[in-house]
Amino acid sequence: MKTPIRFLALGLVLSTCLKANTVLLTDTFSGNSLNSSLWNVSDPYGDSSTTVSGGYVTSNNRGYLTSTGSFTGALEIDVTIKLTGNLSSANLVWKTDGSHTGGSASPTSGISLGLYNESQSIVLGLIGGSQAFSQTFLPLPAGTWFDVKIVDDGSTVSAFLNGSTSASVQFSYTSADENLLLSQGVIVVYSRDSSYTGGTVGARMESIKVSSVPEASSTLALMMLSLAGVITSRRKFSRA
Repeated sequence: MKTPIRFLALGLVLSTCLKANTVLLTDTFSGNSLNSSLWNVSDPYGDSSTTVSGGYVTSNNRGYLTSTGSFTGALEIDVTIKLTGNLSSANLVWKTDGSHTGGSASPTSGISLGLYNESQSIVLGLIGGSQAFSQTFLPLPAGTWFDVKIVDDGSTVSAFLNGSTSASVQFSYTSADENLLLSQGVIVVYSRDSSYTGGTVGARMESIKVSSVPEASSTLALMMLSLAGVITSRRKFSRA
């Protein structure tokens, strides 16, 4: 009965050495104004807007919401978001410097997730990378709230919709693609209006949480090897 106890101890060491999930950013957009310590606003067009009311933030016609803080490493991003009109889209970009240029005022770098009412699809990919974007077609009606979980482990990105345990869309990026990403980048949320109705439709976000993905501590391997060595030595001694 001693061996199972040792393996139980091994499992205990493993569980205690794992880093807890660390929340890096969270916001539920209460009140009638943005938390300026968390967000910057950029409205590239005359009819672009980013406003807060009713417990959510509304972006119309590419109103940009950019985090003041930057984030690095493997990330988990949870958002509750909806499209406010037909032909609109909601877009979230991370590991970017936040810049957007050109007539379309699109971000110039980062990993992008988009929910598109026009094509009824969710699209995930690397801006400017060699990897083609992954696209999944599914109903995305305007006026419906969606819970989206994004998991970026540093090489593969998965997006889960409404609590599903199966990824709605997923893609992997290469080391060459990774060179296009910032080691520390901001979070950007914005909308698009494919119908060009003068900034009257876009996207609303009710909440967002950005967390570090749990990973083993740097000392875990050494501790496991040391404990394994003790178990092996005791087994050899018991056989003698």
